[in-house]
Amino acid sequence: LGEAAIAECDWQHAVSELAQCSVALAGDADLAATLAACYLQLRDDDAAAERVQQALAAEPDHRLANAVAARLTEPE
Repeated sequence: LGEAAIAECDWQHAVSELAQCSVALAGDADLAATLAACYLQLRDDDAAAERVQQALAAEPDHRLANAVAARLTEPE
């Protein structure tokens, strides 16, 4: 359901669905990075940064996590 919400750009629903999965899949870099990207779309930079840190801790070279991290450090 989270993937479907992402496809529809329903970021809040995506976060809700993916966050439920993240409890069971705590060390999953893909899930954490996807959540970070959704939080970024919602302009929740603190939550995005937290998920980026989780993703990069699990997989330092994770492409999406590093892309979100770069976006978080861009000047507005």
